[in-house]
Amino acid sequence: MKPDVWKPHGWLSLFASLRVHGRQHSVHPASGINEFMVVPKPKSKPTPHIDGCSFSTLEEFFDHVGARLIPGVVWGHNLDAFNDILRGGFGRSEGGFVLCWKDHDISRQRLGYDETVRQLQKKLARCHPDNVASVEGELAIAISRRGPTAFDWLVEIIECHGADGSEPEDGVELQLQ
Repeated sequence: MKPDVWKPHGWLSLFASLRVHGRQHSVHPASGINEFMVVPKPKSKPTPHIDGCSFSTLEEFFDHVGARLIPGVVWGHNLDAFNDILRGGFGRSEGGFVLCWKDHDISRQRLGYDETVRQLQKKLARCHPDNVASVEGELAIAISRRGPTAFDWLVEIIECHGADGSEPEDGVELQLQ
């Protein structure tokens, strides 16, 4: 009776591989033949930086992030337009990017409940009468310092465009520093 022989599972397992100094070293399991091939480095994504010390309001955030993601482009300066920017286009390079948010803890504080209440008051003043009760409910929650803040809104929008979000094809990665 023959001993069990290792059987590859699919094309990728035909070779046992080891990456060494930018080269792929492969040993065919049956023949033992060594092979080396050059493997290109993965293309790095652009990494725009935003500085949490540079803005204190949602409007200032929109100015700051717009200047870094789509400089010179006129856009809506609101949460929906920010979401659209992260989808791509607008002169932004395809393939996504890594958004590096420096001093995010300062932003978390500045875009906290006080700013959230201010934004919801502005929304209440201009919303459709059918939406007044809903916005008043959100405002009451924010006044009691519960629920999501303006900072949380932004992070949620950004993460929506990342690997675990509902639009992962946009390739946006968030690094909070």
